[in-house]
Amino acid sequence: MKYILFLIVSCISLLSNPFNNAQKAVELAVEQNKLIFSIVVSDTCEHCSRQMYDIKNNKKLKSFLLKNYIILIMNVNKQEIPYFAGYDGITPTLSIIDTEGNTVTRMSGRVESEELYNYLKNINSLWIKRQNKEN
Repeated sequence: MKYILFLIVSCISLLSNPFNNAQKAVELAVEQNKLIFSIVVSDTCEHCSRQMYDIKNNKKLKSFLLKNYIILIMNVNKQEIPYFAGYDGITPTLSIIDTEGNTVTRMSGRVESEELYNYLKNINSLWIKRQNKEN
């Protein structure tokens, strides 16, 4: 268990200062007009540590996330999870949240990094199209 916790903490720090405060993440998303990529993890979840490891080590995915999303990582063992994160008791839970705090989409369980990259790319593309229509 200590190894899992160490791996999660190490991966979080390598994702370039993600937020663990949901309100601050929403404020920054509004300010930068970006979606939020939220991941809910647990200290004892092997799938969580593997998911974080995969994200950290897929350079294309990590770069895309840092450029296009506000990253919000929350740990169920250390904080209350806001309703809009879509957490349903399963970790990891990955959610995309818009600038109004609405859950756009949610996935429970580990997702392969290449599949996650393609999914996030499509979501971001739809977000940009929507923003262009509104302006």
